[in-house]
Amino acid sequence: MLPDAINNTRPATDFVGATLGEEFSGIHVGKQAHFRKLTLFPLMRSTHTSEGLDYLLLEDAITQGFGRVTEIHQAGSVSELRFDNSSDLPVLLLGGEELIGAKQNRVLNLTILAPPKQTTIIPVSCVEAGRWSTANTNFRSSDNVMHSHARAQQVMHVTQAMRASGSHRSNQYAVWGEIAAKMQRLDAASPTQAMSAIYERQATAVEEYVRAFQWQDHQAGIVFAINGRVLGLDLFDNDQVMCRFFPKFVRSFALDAIDAAYGGSTPNAPEANEPAKAEAVTDFLAKITSAPSSMHRAIGIGKDIRFGTSEMAGAGLWAKRYIHICAFAQNGRDDQTFQTRMSRPAHRRMW
Repeated sequence: MLPDAINNTRPATDFVGATLGEEFSGIHVGKQAHFRKLTLFPLMRSTHTSEGLDYLLLEDAITQGFGRVTEIHQAGSVSELRFDNSSDLPVLLLGGEELIGAKQNRVLNLTILAPPKQTTIIPVSCVEAGRWSTANTNFRSSDNVMHSHARAQQVMHVTQAMRASGSHRSNQYAVWGEIAAKMQRLDAASPTQAMSAIYERQATAVEEYVRAFQWQDHQAGIVFAINGRVLGLDLFDNDQVMCRFFPKFVRSFALDAIDAAYGGSTPNAPEANEPAKAEAVTDFLAKITSAPSSMHRAIGIGKDIRFGTSEMAGAGLWAKRYIHICAFAQNGRDDQTFQTRMSRPAHRRMW
């Protein structure tokens, strides 16, 4: 008998809700902003709501004492954590959001709307391969999300796992390999190979990007481009959420833009120092809305929509509306072969 997650995988044509085309028909692209190699385009909703959120963000839930993220049990599991929500509201956990603490730092594999008054087991990936010891019992939310190139890989690998076996695992070897390679290119050092060390090493340059860009009123999403090429987007149901995540996203994009200057994960184009054009955003949105898609049972509340082509991979969380949509351009690299000597000892200890 197939796992429930596979039994509940259906073409998105069976999905009772707005299509991606309908969702993006209510979105318009705002005026671009450009700094060095990075171009950002705001996504604005045609209809603005002044209503407050009907869910909490993870950072707020933790700060207010309603949310607690811990190891799944005393021995721990690299690929899963426990989230206890004591609030009367759901809590939004963002795919790629970094959690600091416990036995090792992790990032969330996908966006989850955790039900109120419940415990939810959340799938995660390790971003600190050299530590397996408890720093403190509880996790805290980081100021960073996983850099965008790694998020692109994660979306692709989780989608493959969901369609193949019904699991929500990432390719942990690829995650470790991507972090180790970026750490080497950007001259970052960490005894535990922590992703956070890359942000710390490049903090001065990254914060220059943060100061160069500003969230705009009513901005519910963001499209980013590096070296003139559109590479991805994030879109939320509410501009307040975008406002909160805006500096975290900019840090993520900045790290890949800095990396591109070293000839890293984003190839240099002839017009590398020129802003991306609005037509490129329109083309990227068209690829999203025309991509084949499938529907899956979400972890927590709602439906998990997966879509993509050989050129793009994306995911959306639907709970009476699209709560979050993300999409990333593919660069064609075979990430499953991208492993490093540095990461192997940690694999033996933790799996």
